[in-house]
Amino acid sequence: MKRIQLCAMFLGLLTCSALAADQQQLVDGSGNVISNAQFFLVVAGEKKLVELPQTNGTVNLSALSSQPNIANQPVEAWVYRCDQDPKWRVYYLSPGQTAPENKERCEKWKLAVLWFDGSHWVIKEGPEAASPVHLQQGPSGTPVSTRMIGEGPSIFGAKAYVNMGPWKALDLQHECVGVPGCSTSDIGFSVEAGAGASIGAFDFQMGGLHTANVSTTFTETITGTGGTGTVMSVDKWHVNAFVGTARVNVLGIGLWGDHRIILGVQGGPLVWTIKESFSCSSGPTCSGSESFGGTSGWYGAHVEVPICPHFAGTFDYKHADLRHTFSPGDKLTENINAFDFGVSISAKAIQALIDIGKAVHGK
Repeated sequence: MKRIQLCAMFLGLLTCSALAADQQQLVDGSGNVISNAQFFLVVAGEKKLVELPQTNGTVNLSALSSQPNIANQPVEAWVYRCDQDPKWRVYYLSPGQTAPENKERCEKWKLAVLWFDGSHWVIKEGPEAASPVHLQQGPSGTPVSTRMIGEGPSIFGAKAYVNMGPWKALDLQHECVGVPGCSTSDIGFSVEAGAGASIGAFDFQMGGLHTANVSTTFTETITGTGGTGTVMSVDKWHVNAFVGTARVNVLGIGLWGDHRIILGVQGGPLVWTIKESFSCSSGPTCSGSESFGGTSGWYGAHVEVPICPHFAGTFDYKHADLRHTFSPGDKLTENINAFDFGVSISAKAIQALIDIGKAVHGK
């Protein structure tokens, strides 16, 4: 049962169902649902009205979604209130259309500009300032999101991320230059996770990095009084680090609709520790380990591809130069490159995941 509940939470996040704007309510300035509102679809190119079904003041946009050529096209929502008529009328129009409202002394306000991405409705613009009413996601009363990761950052926000991928110790192969019987394994695997704030086009994040081992292997043939033998020694090490990230998202490349691939440049401090271990085949005591560390800067690039509202796939490149001085004349320099693939999830999506979990548990 626990496995089913966890899977339901995960699938709910991936399908972005908790962030869909497929159901909407008309509410007043106090957040009260206006139960006597009517919602209409104006069929493109015709003066025909199709009243959208509603339940308890909540309209379902599935009838609107099924219209031909509706995907990736802006739809405007307008509300009318006329004298001698107690009902509010909401019209969903294609740009350039007008509602067939011919009554005199009617007031109208633009409620929203919506976009259907083929799966879900997203409100791209909110109501004009003078509007006494607005749309919200129903029936929970949660305001509908107007932002998707990959469309460009909002003014303020928060994100969490998980990345993993290969990393390479660039200088490790130099240890075998001119040394017979020497080989290296200089590519390992890394995992990084963290969170932080977004302010405009800037992201500020903190996280932790862990890498798998890279290694150097020495094979030497030794001839002594007891005969000839082969000794193999292995020196391996990995990195643990605290990573600070400052990123500016400098460019957006248009995809479909308003979706964009975001390109950014990034860098920050890296507080690192190398854990090194040594072993050989000459005897049980031929082994040992040590740790040492330091602080370095790093730089790189970031790519963010939208998957659904508040959820994006990411690619990150990082380069860092790790330097440590053991004693005068005894220094370590290791230059590393990391190539990480992962996901970025906004705080709103995290809250949606929590809400899904509560719903699964019946709380």
